[in-house]
Amino acid sequence: QISCINFLAKPPLWIHSNLFIDLPVCRWVKLLHSGYRSRMGGRPCTLSQDRIDQLLELGFEFEEESTKHILVPDIPFERRLEQLQSCQEELGTLRIDHRYQKMDQLGRWAEQISKRYNDWQQGNQEISSLEQFQFNQLIALGFEFNVGAQVRSRRSWDENFNAFLRFQIKHGHSNPPRTYKADIRMGTWVELQRDEYKLICEGKKSKKLTQERCKKLESAGFLWKREKAGSTSTE
Repeated sequence: QISCINFLAKPPLWIHSNLFIDLPVCRWVKLLHSGYRSRMGGRPCTLSQDRIDQLLELGFEFEEESTKHILVPDIPFERRLEQLQSCQEELGTLRIDHRYQKMDQLGRWAEQISKRYNDWQQGNQEISSLEQFQFNQLIALGFEFNVGAQVRSRRSWDENFNAFLRFQIKHGHSNPPRTYKADIRMGTWVELQRDEYKLICEGKKSKKLTQERCKKLESAGFLWKREKAGSTSTE
């Protein structure tokens, strides 16, 4: 059985289900797209959110349903706060996918409020005192106004490195789990660095992990081998 993460870690990263490729892989890709649409629609599926985040970080592009006719219900702001709190309890994070349809299209609402906040911060949008008060409530909750299609794009190496440093400061160690729910992309990135370093140790070339990056990681206390479970504690 092929490992989806190992398969997608090698080019090409974008695979259309109609391409003439190995039939089992073609079926597997179709199942990924189907499972993703089910999860975004709040329907039961076997594709976990952690695995979705790993696939997105590797550059996989999910096919999504047309959003032209999606209407975001106009419900009280207080209700939206409650929904965000429920989402945080369920997922362990407020990094909501903009295509998340549960809770009255919460993902689309989060995308809209993120855009309005960022437009205001950039001086492109005037807001009322009530809206500013609501923004402050969201900030107090831990919402970062970073929900949108562009946010799901692949992060740079330096952005992931900075996320790793923030993890160190918060947890006091350098061994983030691969499925670290607060930032699954960083957890996946750590594993990829270890895989690339293993190639170097085997005398093979790595196009992603340069000597400069190796030194940068080592100076930050990066662990090239994962410590055993229980040796570190991560929330």
